Amino acid sequence: MSNDAVDPKVIDAVFDVLCKRDRRYALYFLLEHDRVSIQDLGNVVTGWVKADSSEIGHKDDRDTMVTAFRHRHVPLLIESSLVDYDEATESLSLSPCSDDARSLIERACAEETGA
Repeated sequence: MSNDAVDPKVIDAVFDVLCKRDRRYALYFLLEHDRVSIQDLGNVVTGWVKADSSEIGHKDDRDTMVTAFRHRHVPLLIESSLVDYDEATESLSLSPCSDDARSLIERACAEETGA
């Protein structure tokens, strides 16, 4: 572990985003993919959430997730400066965030998924 201190504002911003599973999963997906539409992200995250509980995701589950991303999660992700949003395509990409922020996200992903 490095002796360099991480800016507390970076920690606060990243932890605010990571405190909700759906947003964590969105960031984990974006670590591996350049860009994703809100619709596709909702489908992927619904699948991962349902897989955690050994359930099958249905259309209503996906629709609820997409709505949550549009109205709740995406605005917070944009505000945190961790994600860039293209309104024309309704797609997200991981912003060129600081190394500290990216490291915290990658660490959370590794701890939660074992990857």
